[in-house]
Amino acid sequence: MSRIIPPSAYDDLEAAAVAPGQALLADLRRFLSRRSLSDHEVRYFVSIYLTVQRHRIALGNHAAASARAGLTSSTIEAYRDSVAAIEEAMVPMLGRWAKSTERGRWVSSIRGIGPIIAAGLTAYATINYCRDPHHLWAYAGLVPGSSQRFSRAFRRMAYYAGESFVRSGSYYRRLYEQRKAYEWRRNLSGGNADQALAAAARAQSAGARAFLEGQVDPDRLVGLMVLGKPAIAANGNPSRAIIAVGGKGVPMLTPGHIDRRARRWTVKLLLSHFSQVAWESAADTAREPWLPPRALREMNHHDYIAPPNWPMRRGWREEQEEVPTLYPELNLGPLVQVFRGAA
Repeated sequence: MSRIIPPSAYDDLEAAAVAPGQALLADLRRFLSRRSLSDHEVRYFVSIYLTVQRHRIALGNHAAASARAGLTSSTIEAYRDSVAAIEEAMVPMLGRWAKSTERGRWVSSIRGIGPIIAAGLTAYATINYCRDPHHLWAYAGLVPGSSQRFSRAFRRMAYYAGESFVRSGSYYRRLYEQRKAYEWRRNLSGGNADQALAAAARAQSAGARAFLEGQVDPDRLVGLMVLGKPAIAANGNPSRAIIAVGGKGVPMLTPGHIDRRARRWTVKLLLSHFSQVAWESAADTAREPWLPPRALREMNHHDYIAPPNWPMRRGWREEQEEVPTLYPELNLGPLVQVFRGAA
């Protein structure tokens, strides 16, 4: 025999759905309002924030799908609102904690780096990793073959930082554009041919195989990109406009691979700047000096790029910061213009 639940029970259920969220939110605000949070606590709360964000998105998608089907649920909507309130409350509080440190204030000044990413970078990248940028890169999993352990959570923070300043940044976005132009110039001239041919056997789509096996004409490819059209369609097939005629193709890495290379280089530059700021802001007279990247101190490279806004200046604006010219011996200007605006 089925049991009939009175309407008042549903009202109690809806009230119970809201009350725990509000109580947790109040406790969270009291706890995070303290400035004495440890790095360990902030790392945990950043992880919790990302988990709550995923749940809020899932609840929102479910509520929207239910509404489209005519099956609204006030209980699910109440939980969604509670989760959203918790997520929203954590943002300014974690941002305030990040700005309580010099390295956190610096990374927060970079356009595209929000409070959660700033808090995550500041909490994970402790001073022990910051004297040598190579250690911070390895900790983020950006040094292939390194024996140093890396943190998946810190790697995710570095990835989010790269995504953010590529989409909405200014200083690092412009450096990313120059590096992408450099990578494309090398790619179009056949500088990645050996790597492309070695990867061709593992290609999963026809578009990737066309690039890796040398079926693409570099001149046609540039012409297509000038028009702002994709070289690989959504179904994975290459555009017929780029296929070489008469064996003029060049084995190249795919556009996605080139973009990831440029992003990875720019993220490593950001982490190098972060390590310098963190070390110098915490340094005293007895501490050893910060070490530049190994390419500068061991391989006689002379392309050191100083961190923007360091030492920090009041009223500094990122878009007014002078961006150094990478690879001045190469004429990258035309390629920068071709790929500008394409993330």
